[in-house]
Amino acid sequence: MGLNLLQLLITFPVPILFAILLNEIKLPRFKKTVQTVTYFPYFISWAVFGGIILGMISSEGVVNQILLSLHIIDQPIAFNSNPAYFWGIVIISSLIKGLGWGAVIYIAAIAGIDQSLYDAAQVDGANRWHKNIYITIPCIAGTIVVMLLLSISGLLSSNFDQIYILQNPLNLSRSEVLDTYIYKIGISQRRYSFTTAIGLFKSFISMVLISSGHLISKKLLGRGLF
Repeated sequence: MGLNLLQLLITFPVPILFAILLNEIKLPRFKKTVQTVTYFPYFISWAVFGGIILGMISSEGVVNQILLSLHIIDQPIAFNSNPAYFWGIVIISSLIKGLGWGAVIYIAAIAGIDQSLYDAAQVDGANRWHKNIYITIPCIAGTIVVMLLLSISGLLSSNFDQIYILQNPLNLSRSEVLDTYIYKIGISQRRYSFTTAIGLFKSFISMVLISSGHLISKKLLGRGLF
């Protein structure tokens, strides 16, 4: 759960910031190019994308070559063999793969904001920073709250494909998560009753998390899932 919580804290706000920055691009062709480039990794399966990541962080991969050329390190680092680097690899690879697609819903929400609000702010002398703080973010706050509550409800769930591809015996102390444990113990050993019990437990915890988040959001922000 520690990895999932850290991922939530880092990967949740980044697509929001990216959507806001993308909205500031005034050149349509450049904007479409940026969107296409950031969307593309999402449509690559983790079996392929994970292999690319493993190749990049290997001892002879591009990451080590860059670090060596910049004299940041003296010898190649076996990133995926050291448990200390695993969480960072997971978070960075998640950002690369899901950044563009994760920002889609926020881009759509920003597109639905009444343009007259920005025009009125422009007349009042507001700059881009003021427009984003006092118009863009408040107008998409409902979308942000809903997405945050849905993300909180999945704190016990990890991206199985990603973890399984990047996992190996050397980093197992930091890479073993509930989903991979269920697969190894419940599915591989055919302990289906155990797997079912864990699934029910995860569903119960998810229901508690989303209900608690909804009530807290309603009390503090005046808005929730409904």
